Amino acid sequence: MKFKEYVEKSKETMIYPTEKELISCMTLGIIEEYAEVEEEIGYHMFAGNTYHTKILAELGDLCFYVFNLCDHFDYVPYNETGECFTLEIHAPKLAQVIKKVIRDDNYKLTNKKRADTFYWLMECAYSYILYVCEIHDFKLSEVLQYNVDKLQGRKKRNTIGGDGDR
Repeated sequence: MKFKEYVEKSKETMIYPTEKELISCMTLGIIEEYAEVEEEIGYHMFAGNTYHTKILAELGDLCFYVFNLCDHFDYVPYNETGECFTLEIHAPKLAQVIKKVIRDDNYKLTNKKRADTFYWLMECAYSYILYVCEIHDFKLSEVLQYNVDKLQGRKKRNTIGGDGDR
């Protein structure tokens, strides 16, 4: 599954009525899901289990927010930075850029410096996703398909609000 196909399928499950809510929730979702991926990696690595469905699921959730935020701003990540997204370093910068986009730029990436910073941050997030896939023997297409299947299942059960798997 490729970027555009994944975004189109995952969009079918979105529930954000306004652009402001979409941008805010996507940004916060990246920060939240990054932390959840790290938590699962720590737990399962400690247990000696590097391939675990929970890591796959959380990584898919992170892809949902990263890829859909990129798509919202008409950007396709292509992993040229070689850097990995780290919450401690990059999350505050991401929040700052998005806050200014919402506050000052009417929800558009019109400021070149902000746009360049956003693109770089998304490349870092994408690099992190690819890195986790590599160390856990996941294919990115597998992660994306797992996430789409989970989201579509939630939609069918009318539990798309976030706790649909519990």
